[in-house]
Amino acid sequence: MCLLDKTNSGDYDAFAKVNDDFIAALKKRKELKGVFTFFANNYPQYEIIKHKGGQQTTVVPWAKSDSIRTGASKNQLEVRARGAEAHAPVRHDQ
Repeated sequence: MCLLDKTNSGDYDAFAKVNDDFIAALKKRKELKGVFTFFANNYPQYEIIKHKGGQQTTVVPWAKSDSIRTGASKNQLEVRARGAEAHAPVRHDQ
């Protein structure tokens, strides 16, 4: 099952509450066992995917980063590639 944030607010703390409430409600149902979630708003992580020629390739699998802010703060990740070299600076919007 996939839970989507269609508000586009970027408020991961608010989304975490919705997610936690939803999981708690599912756990109360007797017909469901082993309910869990991978979502963690306090675990900042990123993934870099390359799209080329209709193909999707994972360049960097999900990885933790202390440079990424959690909560409602916005992050902008820009990837600059030159040949086989890539740089990914993170900018924080206040």
